[in-house]
Amino acid sequence: METPRTVLFVDDDEGLARTTSLILELRGYAVTTAGSGSEAISLTRETAFDLTFLDIKMPEVDGVETLRELKRLRPTAVVVMMTAYTMEQRIGDALREGAHAVLRKPLEIEQVLELITQTLAGREGMQILVVDDDDGTLTTLEAILTQKGYTVGTASTGEQAIRLVRAVHYDAILLDLRLPDKSGLEVSREIRALDPRAVVFLITAYRQNSERLVEEAIGNTVRSCLDKPLEPAEVLRILYELRNGEPHES
Repeated sequence: METPRTVLFVDDDEGLARTTSLILELRGYAVTTAGSGSEAISLTRETAFDLTFLDIKMPEVDGVETLRELKRLRPTAVVVMMTAYTMEQRIGDALREGAHAVLRKPLEIEQVLELITQTLAGREGMQILVVDDDDGTLTTLEAILTQKGYTVGTASTGEQAIRLVRAVHYDAILLDLRLPDKSGLEVSREIRALDPRAVVFLITAYRQNSERLVEEAIGNTVRSCLDKPLEPAEVLRILYELRNGEPHES
């Protein structure tokens, strides 16, 4: 019999905590609840939970401060933040402190269950975001990367990409230099401000026309630049090197 995966649910709303924990337990998860940041810190000091859901707005110690302490105690802890408020600054702070994702309240239980499944299944893999307005590129890369065990998100505009980065931490982002609403360089700067841990790779079919801008971006907001048409083997190689901590030259 398999040991159930452990979930810590932290919220000062007792009704929400009780209802959510009951649903998760019926799905086979072992759930512990906490009503404050300090309680969550004490529990995490004793137990390495597989996944933690943590409300941003709480009395005493707020969610971001709690997250910071949880990551200090358990650097590999996977923490999903929750909020019912428009708190872009605190959401950005949470992502910079290492939050895995941010869910909006009221919670949609199917979204919660899907996130848990994807997160726990992908612990050994990486979260990848592909940003390109070419449907063929999106479809091809998503299929190849998913087959190799990566969790893949897609966006066709800069604004879509930024919205996703606000909500989810991506280990690597493949970002087209030319997008319909804004340039890839502009998007890379916004991504850098939202989540400095994300590694951005530009992709372009127009390197010769943008060489100066590309060179300026490399080492600043992006890791390197890949030329279109993309070679799947090259994409897989740079992601393998990133996952294993090996340097990649553009």
